[in-house]
Amino acid sequence: MQAELDAHGFAVLPGALSEAEHERLTAAVDRVYGERARPGEPLHELGFVGLDDSFVELVAHPVTLPAVQRALGWNIYLYHCHLDVHPPLRDERPEPWRWHQDGGRQNLELESPRPRLSVKVAYFLTDVSAAEQGLPLGDSGKPPPRRARTSPERLGQAAGSGAAARRGRNGCDLRP
Repeated sequence: MQAELDAHGFAVLPGALSEAEHERLTAAVDRVYGERARPGEPLHELGFVGLDDSFVELVAHPVTLPAVQRALGWNIYLYHCHLDVHPPLRDERPEPWRWHQDGGRQNLELESPRPRLSVKVAYFLTDVSAAEQGLPLGDSGKPPPRRARTSPERLGQAAGSGAAARRGRNGCDLRP
């Protein structure tokens, strides 16, 4: 898995969540969505981890934490988290690509290629194994030109329901 992260900028951990974890997390996400979003609208909730005990448990998850430790070493902490819910689009117009590279200030101050300072772990509670289901967008670990307007590549491996994906910090992603 480390080789996959190094070569492609991401790795998928199929079946990272047990059925019981998946059910608890789905119920928690549904509750938070119901409290903080209007039906049919997307939700981007920063700092969500404290909103439910099942979210807190993801920080030291027995499948993903060892993978993060292999990528970064033992001295790690959670510094940024967000809960994203994206209901099906209601109109057919595509959203504009809004590429960004996580990391903030160090992206401006460190020479490229930058060292791996962080990784992102994403848990998928619905099947996103096909483009029409919201297959994640990303790249192969190489940042696009600033203000890129080109369409990103679909991630080479799809994430089924209950999967976790780990991305190296030098990759870029977009938010719809």
